[in-house]
Amino acid sequence: MKTRIGKIARLPAEIREAVNQRLEQGQPAGQLLPWLNNLPEVRRIMVEQFDGLPVSPQNISEWRKGGYRDWLAKREEQEIMRSLKEDAASLTDEASPMPSDFLSIHLMARFARVMASTRQVRDWSKPAHWKRLCELSELVTALRKGDHSAERLRLERAHLEAEQKRLRLLEEGTRKRTLEEWREWTRRTMEAIFRAYPDDEQRALAVQRLLFGQPWEGGEDQTQSN
Repeated sequence: MKTRIGKIARLPAEIREAVNQRLEQGQPAGQLLPWLNNLPEVRRIMVEQFDGLPVSPQNISEWRKGGYRDWLAKREEQEIMRSLKEDAASLTDEASPMPSDFLSIHLMARFARVMASTRQVRDWSKPAHWKRLCELSELVTALRKGDHSAERLRLERAHLEAEQKRLRLLEEGTRKRTLEEWREWTRRTMEAIFRAYPDDEQRALAVQRLLFGQPWEGGEDQTQSN
């Protein structure tokens, strides 16, 4: 966006904002100029930079076609940014947005600003308009690439989640199977001990030796035979 050098463009930001708001409200130059030219800061700038000449209807007309139009485009961009940020914030209820999500929001806002600045264009053959059209084309391409990348990431995430679920089920099945095997080994071992040792004291000693990793008499033969 080019730097503007007209009378209104030289005014402080808060005064330009007030001018733009009055124009947005439909205030004609005949009502706007008396207020504007009576502001002390405006009179000072007109004296210092424009030989004391006040802001004229022609200046207002030029500002409508330039600075005011840029202001409207920026307002629209800000509104889109606000809406997109709200949409992005709503995603945090389910998952934290990735950095690429915020970059997409920025790119969308820039796209909206370029679109807003081309609404009044009728002749695209002019160099400035052609440059803007090329920028618009590049932004569309970038947006499409971003959409494709986002969809690819979504599919990859879905595949990863499915694989993680499969591994969890497999692990759970293995754990249950191992537990059942342990229970079966314990049952067979205790049966073998009870058959091998009719005396309770001998049985207790055999179990104690088994728990501490010490062989008990006939243990291997008894368990393997069953």
